[in-house]
Amino acid sequence: MSSKKDQFLTACRNQKLDTVRWGINAGGQQPSSRDENGMTALMICASLNKHKALQMLCDWTRRARMREQLDLTDGNGDGVTALMMAAKFGHEESCSELLDAGCDFKVKCGRGKTAADYARAEGKNEKLARLIERGGEESEEEEEEGEEEEDANAVEGETATQRSKRKKKEMEAKERGGGGAAVAAKESKKGESKKDKDEEEDDGKEAPEPKWPEVKKAMKEKAKELTISRKLEDGEELDLAMFYCSSVNTLKIECGKSLTSLPKEIGKLKNLRVLECEGNKLEALPEELSKLQNLEILRLGRNQIKDLSALKKMNNLVTLVVDNNRLRTLDDFDLGSKSRLITLSANNNEIVDAPSDIGKCTLLTEILLNKNNIEELPGEWGELKEKKVREIDLDDNPIKDSKIKKMMGKSDKFVKELLTYVRKNCKTGLAKKAGNAVKSSKKKKEESEDEDEEKEEKEEKKEETTGDAGKEEQEEQDGDVSETESELEERMSKMSKKEKEKFKRKLVEKQAEKARKVALEKRLKEDAENLKRMEELVISGAGNNDDGEDSDEPIDSDDEEALLARKQKQKQKSKPTFMYALTDEQRKEAEKAEAKRLFEKEKAEREAAEALKRKEEDAKNKAKDLNAVKLDGDAGKDGRYTWSYANGKFDRSVTKTPPKTEHTIEVVIPKLICGRLIGKGGATIKSVSERSKVVRVNIDETKGGAGNSLLVVQGSESAMESARMLFNNAM
Repeated sequence: MSSKKDQFLTACRNQKLDTVRWGINAGGQQPSSRDENGMTALMICASLNKHKALQMLCDWTRRARMREQLDLTDGNGDGVTALMMAAKFGHEESCSELLDAGCDFKVKCGRGKTAADYARAEGKNEKLARLIERGGEESEEEEEEGEEEEDANAVEGETATQRSKRKKKEMEAKERGGGGAAVAAKESKKGESKKDKDEEEDDGKEAPEPKWPEVKKAMKEKAKELTISRKLEDGEELDLAMFYCSSVNTLKIECGKSLTSLPKEIGKLKNLRVLECEGNKLEALPEELSKLQNLEILRLGRNQIKDLSALKKMNNLVTLVVDNNRLRTLDDFDLGSKSRLITLSANNNEIVDAPSDIGKCTLLTEILLNKNNIEELPGEWGELKEKKVREIDLDDNPIKDSKIKKMMGKSDKFVKELLTYVRKNCKTGLAKKAGNAVKSSKKKKEESEDEDEEKEEKEEKKEETTGDAGKEEQEEQDGDVSETESELEERMSKMSKKEKEKFKRKLVEKQAEKARKVALEKRLKEDAENLKRMEELVISGAGNNDDGEDSDEPIDSDDEEALLARKQKQKQKSKPTFMYALTDEQRKEAEKAEAKRLFEKEKAEREAAEALKRKEEDAKNKAKDLNAVKLDGDAGKDGRYTWSYANGKFDRSVTKTPPKTEHTIEVVIPKLICGRLIGKGGATIKSVSERSKVVRVNIDETKGGAGNSLLVVQGSESAMESARMLFNNAM
């Protein structure tokens, strides 16, 4: 039987998209997987012009951020890439897919040829060669010539939508007999004036001379990518010439903590598609970013950004990464208008409210919001589709809902279960805790300025108001407790379920506090009375000493009765004649002793419960061992214990064939059920192995004959029987 890799590569040759999708998502295969001839999956699809399968592989490299796989060379050592193979055979669709994915079209093979050279020499396709040399972008001159030929009245610079609207108005004007010609003329003049204004804005300033060598090189070569990686010195600014490189569509800026803002000139890069500005110290974004309407990928991680209002009009974004910033909300970003957004990553921020308009982003596949301050999820999240969303990360958030917490920790189908639960149980239109983050920060500053004055006033009035405040609190507590049951029930009937529980808890706490205060006052009163009585008895006892009776003179008598009477009088004298009150130290020691006694009592109860639990577990293990002995005994009568597969389930049977390995079962199964036994990412077979406690479970797809595989299970008979039942449940 062929391996997973062979099946995946065969699917690429035959453009079986379901198998290709399964191979890269669940089968552990990659576009860089090679066949026996050293050809990668990308090269196979490109050389055979399987552009749909090629598009799927290119999308995977883009999502996994592994674009270097696009430029891998063949295994023969000729240095030929997938783009060169597609160009050699003149496959325009495959070349376009590879160029859009970002492959290097300037790289040369071992013979010193580029992909464009292959298209000219062997493919004899000059148009394809020019397309490759431009990096996949169509020529502006050709477009303009085509437009002039098609429509002589076309306005220079108008879009396809504007052109279709203009033509529609012209047709209506002709039908009305020329009545709408003036309207069309006005529209054309508006388009021309608008373009003139844009040109004046763009051309008002001449491009400055480049200061940095990488900028100078990019302007000279009209490069598509520009990377700035350097540390700015004190007072040094970015080289503004880089923002006049109109050919650049990918810009990466890494200048460390010395870069705190981006200049306004960044709005001049009209063709920019990718902007990466990570690992800096940006505190705010310029409003000119909204002019970059072609921008699709924006990475602003590891900065100090507090709001995203500058990105409100950027509706063509596909990927947004703003990890490790200081964002408190995503509402100022207007997430609902980002219909093309696929990846949203805002990990490790201070976000309080989960974005409620996220349900309008129908193409979202990744939502990463871990390490924030999100407590609730709005019901609008239920509008998201389970089939689209592949990953939702909400770890390390103080979410109050215990069911959502359990899903996050254990559920294998977290996305599906979460969206279903939110759709049924969570409320829509939650109040925003973050509110206006900017306004709240201003209010905090104003409050901090007034705090000092308030403290001074409070300290002056504190002595006067303490007595009155204590009385008011006492009256409030008495008022809450003194309410009748009917009044309390009527009051609680107007509350929600959570408010009722909170009110009951507060009422019990107030009653306990009042009882504690009453008990303390009573005890202090009794201690004062005992102390007063003790002082009176001590004073009265000092003046009432009987010299005759209490004298220590010896009795000149041998009468035993007289001696006993004297001893009894001495005992009565030594006894205390007043009530004894504990001091504060003695009371503390008594409380410590009582706490120690309670702790020892709890410890003894806990140990007894653990002993009982151990006893129950021992009884279960003994019963399990007895069951295993019975199974072994039953199997030994007629033969060896084994399985058989029939009618979609595993049956228990007996065989007299000796095993190859002791305590091992080998069952031939159809290949069609292998996927169900393995599960997504191996989850099912791993779960069966852990729960049944067998030694080994694996499926050998190379054995078992045509169309079959071999299931091997090793362990005790009781464990294997448990595994059999678990497999039947899984199927």
